[in-house]
Amino acid sequence: MDRDRKIAGVICALVAFMLFAGRTWAQDLKKATVATTSAGAAAGLISKIINDQRLDKKQGLDIDFKYFDPAKAEEAVFFKTVDAGIFAPVSAVRANLKGQMIQLFQPIMLSHFSIVVPTDSPVKTIEDLKGKKLGLLARVSAMYTSFATIVKMRGGDIEKDYQLTFGTPQALNAFLLRKDMDAIGQFDAFTSKLLAANQAREIATFNDLWRSETGQPLLIIGIAAHKEWIDKNQDLARRLGRAFADGVRMLKTNPAKVIEEQKEFLGVKTPEEVRLVTSRMPGIFVEGWTPKLLENTKFLIQKNVEMKILDQMPREEFLRNLE
Repeated sequence: MDRDRKIAGVICALVAFMLFAGRTWAQDLKKATVATTSAGAAAGLISKIINDQRLDKKQGLDIDFKYFDPAKAEEAVFFKTVDAGIFAPVSAVRANLKGQMIQLFQPIMLSHFSIVVPTDSPVKTIEDLKGKKLGLLARVSAMYTSFATIVKMRGGDIEKDYQLTFGTPQALNAFLLRKDMDAIGQFDAFTSKLLAANQAREIATFNDLWRSETGQPLLIIGIAAHKEWIDKNQDLARRLGRAFADGVRMLKTNPAKVIEEQKEFLGVKTPEEVRLVTSRMPGIFVEGWTPKLLENTKFLIQKNVEMKILDQMPREEFLRNLE
C-alpha cells in the first residue's frame, strides 16, 4: 500500500511539474501580430507554413497572423494595427517620404509577376506587345511600378507603349479569357492555374526581365515594421525573421510535400496545377539578406526616383539587416 501511495505521489508530482512547465513555457513566448496575405496569394504561403508547423514556437514566439489582401496588409502595418507585416520596398519608401519610418527587416519573396497571353496569341515577346492592350494591377501596385521600371530601363514608356487597363487579379483573368486584352500581368498561383488549364501562355517573368538588366533578382515583398518598433524589439524582430526563414527553408527542402499540404490554401486542385506550383513557387522565396540583394533593392528605388514614380530617395534607411 505504501509503495502504491509513493508511486501515485511521484506521478502527481510529475504531472504538476509538466503542467507548470507548460504554463511557464507558454508565458515565455513573445507575442507578435503580423499582417500577411490571405488564401491564394503566394506571400501568405510562408505564414501558413509557420502557423501549421508551429515554427514560431521554435523561435520562442507566439505569432498571431492577420490575413488581408496585399494592400490592406500594408495598411495594417502603416497604421500600426499590427506589429509587423508584408510590405513592398517601393511602398516602404513611399511611407518613409510621408514621415512614417517603415523598414523592411526580412526579405521573403522575389517577383512572382508574369506577362501572359492567350494560348493562340501571335505575341512572343514583350516587344511584340507594344501598342497593344495590356491589363495590370493598379498604378500603386508593385506589379505596375516594377514593370514600369523595367520598361523604362529597356528604353520604353509604360504609359505610351501600351493601352493600359487596370483590375483585380480575378478581373484580369476574365479580361484575358474573353480576349478583351492582348495580355495581362498576373502572379502565382493564378499564373500556374492559367497555364495548367492551357488558358494562357507565359511570355516573360518580371524576375527574368529584371535579372537581364541588372544581373540580380527582383525583391518584391519583405516583412516590415516601424523603425521605432524594431528599435524597441530587435530580438523579437530577429526571431520573427528567423521564423520566416525557417518557413522558406521547409518549402525549399520538400516542395512536393508542402504544396500538397497547402494546395487548399493556394487554391490549386488538379494534378497539373499542383505540379506547376510545385516547380515554380519555391524559387521565388528567399531566406535572408545578402549584400547583393540589399544593393539591388536600393537600385530598384533609385530607378523609381529617376522615373519620377518616387519623388526622391528616402530620408532614412528603409532596409535593415538584423543578423
